[in-house]
Amino acid sequence: VTGTILKGDLRRQIGMKVDLGQPLFEISPLHELHADLAVPEDRISEIEADLRSGDNARVRGEMATAANPGLYIPFEIESVSPIAEVIDQRNIFRVRVKLLIDEMPADQKPILKPGMEGVAKVELGEANYLYIWTRGLVNWVRMKLWI
Repeated sequence: VTGTILKGDLRRQIGMKVDLGQPLFEISPLHELHADLAVPEDRISEIEADLRSGDNARVRGEMATAANPGLYIPFEIESVSPIAEVIDQRNIFRVRVKLLIDEMPADQKPILKPGMEGVAKVELGEANYLYIWTRGLVNWVRMKLWI
């Protein structure tokens, strides 16, 4: 079984006493890696609508870490947090995704560590260009006028 080392460095423990039961490493299997996406409140309704669109609706996408922006990691949305958080004076919803590293070619397996950040693109189906170009303005007007 392959995995990523999350914690542990034996170089620091050379010559030191190790107690029975003391963990040396924390390893996470690659097929069970998860990530949290921070989705702005004005975009979360689009994701939730796609999740509700069918019985077995699977919303997928790709993410790239800041450490390796040329490597795209596929993912599938598992859940959306119903409670918003305030981050940098913006309301953000947490979306939990399962990373589909097994679908990537063997020579492109990413090196992931806890706390890594990046960007994600969620596939939400098709929409006409007029809606895509004006949705930010329409949402802003709706919020200001309480429509």
